[in-house]
Amino acid sequence: MLRGGVLILDEGNRMPERAWASLAPLLDGRRYVESSVASIRVQAHPDFRICVTMNDDTSVYELPDVQSRLKPKIGIVKPPWDVQEEIVKLKGPGVDDDPARIRQQVREVFEL
Repeated sequence: MLRGGVLILDEGNRMPERAWASLAPLLDGRRYVESSVASIRVQAHPDFRICVTMNDDTSVYELPDVQSRLKPKIGIVKPPWDVQEEIVKLKGPGVDDDPARIRQQVREVFEL
């Protein structure tokens, strides 16, 4: 944060909203974090970025205020079956052309 670079915060929505409160100024135009305990404020370098991954399942916290600060958002969705099958055919050596077997291999590759 001090010299630029990227912070990758994996599964950010497993953090409770109160933990995000301390990061709020870092995510908006203010671009700093502060500690009231240590009485310091640390300004982020202009080249500093934060990347947050979030899973969409029932075991995570709802973070409506936080998600509005994370920009840009890139949603990654599971591709349709025909695209998954094509990926397996192109990248999976020894894949045969039987549709039932391809679907089974797709399930194994994508852990469905």
